[in-house]
Parts: sequence; C-alpha cells; structure tokens
Amino acid sequence: MSTWCQTPVKSQALRRRLWLRDQGCCQGPYCTAKAAWSLAFDQCYLDQLQRGKADGQTDAAFRILCRRCYVLRAANRSVGRIAAALGDGLIGPDWRSLVW
Repeated sequence: MSTWCQTPVKSQALRRRLWLRDQGCCQGPYCTAKAAWSLAFDQCYLDQLQRGKADGQTDAAFRILCRRCYVLRAANRSVGRIAAALGDGLIGPDWRSLVW
C-alpha cells in the first residue's frame, strides 16, 4: 500500500502533475511495455533523479514509478521496503539481480 496520502499537499500536487505528464505510466525499466494510464494515481511513487542539485525541485528532476520499480532502485536504502515487497510477493528471492 502506498503512503502517498501522508505526503504534504505540495508533494501531492507535484505527484499529480507528474502522473499527468507521464500519462499514468511507470517510468521504470520493468514497465516500458505498459499502456498509458496503467498506474493508478494512488499507487505511484515519486523518484527524484538528481539529489542535491540546485534545480532538484523542478518537475524534470522527478519521475513516477510503480511500487516494484521503486523498491528495486539501486538508490533505495530501505530494508523495510524490500522486506515488505518480499512479504507481499511483489518481488522474488532473486531481487538482487533486478536492482537497477
């Protein structure tokens, strides 16, 4: 389950703009063949492409991802997210080979 509703209003507005910009489609490597509007707004995650950059808050510095692609990012340091995805059957025991 996404925690998107717990984010500040500013983040929700950004998420909505990006979701519309990307036509509701995950921008991760495992979802390239997905159809437009295949990712529901309440299930998308924000991924910041350039952390620490001065222009890091522009829309171009973000993309939306589905939960699976978000968990499998190399930048993801959250063991809890990986454990939850394993428990939910979202990723398999070979998840390390899928990290991008």
